[in-house]
Amino acid sequence: LTDANFGDAKLLPSSEDAIRNAFENRVDPDVVAIVTGFIGHAPDGKITTLGRGGSDLTATAIGAACRLDEIQVWKDVDGILSADPRLVADAVPVDDVSYDEASELAYFGAQVLHPIAMQPAMKYDVPVRVKNSYNPS
Repeated sequence: LTDANFGDAKLLPSSEDAIRNAFENRVDPDVVAIVTGFIGHAPDGKITTLGRGGSDLTATAIGAACRLDEIQVWKDVDGILSADPRLVADAVPVDDVSYDEASELAYFGAQVLHPIAMQPAMKYDVPVRVKNSYNPS
């Protein structure tokens, strides 16, 4: 559930309960749910789209609302790296970063996660793991 600002919609406070209720009543807890991101709807039912980081925000909002053990976001890199791999050939994955560190990295230009996407995960301290869709090991 979002505001009506198509193209840069924000989650409404009531979205958390709506998400939890939707998953509790419709998704078998023994099934891995594959969910598209970036799309929401306003209170009047009109379709909206989230802004930059919207797909990751979708994942963290669902994970936090459902109080999951872990949230996975799938990218084209092996996690959060020590540098931009387009600029630094020997960038390596960083094993563990705090929410604040991930948000700060994003604020200063890291493209892997948007700071707004960290907010739901931070609220309930749900870890976010960045996985590589081209190297899923």
